[in-house]
Amino acid sequence: MVMSFSVDRSSKRDLSDQVVCGLRRAILTARYPAGSCLPTLSELSASLGVSMNTVRAAFRRLSDEGMIVSRTGVGSIVQPLGRRVCRGQVLLVFPESKSSYVISEMSYFLRNALMEEGYFVNEIVVPLDSNGRHRLEMLKLHLSEPIDLVIQIHRTPPIRRALMDSGVPFLTFDFDPSGRIRAGNCVCHVCAHLDGGADELIAQCRAVNVKSVFLACAWSQCRNLARLFGKAGIAVVSRQFCTSEHYGRQEGVQRAGMEAIERIMTDEPQLLSGLLVFPDDDVFASGGLMALACAGLRIPEDVKVVTLSNKGAGPVYPKTLARLEVDARRLAACVVQSAMDFLNRRSLPRRVDVGSVYVKGDSFPDAE
Repeated sequence: MVMSFSVDRSSKRDLSDQVVCGLRRAILTARYPAGSCLPTLSELSASLGVSMNTVRAAFRRLSDEGMIVSRTGVGSIVQPLGRRVCRGQVLLVFPESKSSYVISEMSYFLRNALMEEGYFVNEIVVPLDSNGRHRLEMLKLHLSEPIDLVIQIHRTPPIRRALMDSGVPFLTFDFDPSGRIRAGNCVCHVCAHLDGGADELIAQCRAVNVKSVFLACAWSQCRNLARLFGKAGIAVVSRQFCTSEHYGRQEGVQRAGMEAIERIMTDEPQLLSGLLVFPDDDVFASGGLMALACAGLRIPEDVKVVTLSNKGAGPVYPKTLARLEVDARRLAACVVQSAMDFLNRRSLPRRVDVGSVYVKGDSFPDAE
């Protein structure tokens, strides 16, 4: 008997686990459709080179999952799945250190969209140990299963190396436009730009005669956005402010934004005379807006403001905020499209770019 999978005795993974994964995939991909019988214990034992006890344990687990039912004198019968046949398996990989609203929303949309396309979707968060290093053991176990594609969210180097060593095709998503794309089993990189919509923002600055821009950044100095303003002849100052996780990540970032703007109002108030932009974090922007409100500064009369905004998450203000808006659904759709292009054997570029969108608001009016 020719099997659609085999077991790897050099793997640290239990043999019965490997048999379960192989049979589960065979059922999900309709090699054994609903109503058909699986091969017998002795047939599987001989074909896979494992003991009958190993196969019996695998059958027991599949029975517990409701995928098969054993009938005396008949055999192990595959049960209806209650949904369309699975076309294959996709693994979503997230690093623990990169949790955010956008990533959690993308996870939801990615999972649902890929399942709608007929794929079985599994997820793993790669945790950090006490020294801040990523623990890769569980990831490597997942990679030993039959997987059609891995989608890596954030190109964390240790995870990327593990994926490249596995030989499994993978696609990456990140907010870093500077990363180099390597060949091999990395089939595509989807890159999100936080300075998407910069042309529209710069055009509005010119229309209302804004001469200077101050970029208040939480994570980097947004060099590309600063370069674009400079190229347009608009004076730009970019500052990165330290964030503290002493209060917890969310509160620490918000406090950092509040303290950063308080410091600017005290030490360099002239930086607020043009346009204040929070280009890389909505929570940091919330803290900055709070500092302006507490100081009694009015928006846009005293300070004109543009913020980064994650669609559906804010920040919020009594007046509508002009914003560089990141839409998790749009990002997920781009990743899914790239994944489906690969899975359907369509041509796929090494890199796909998708950016934020500039949305006008009362915090930066069209006219003086």
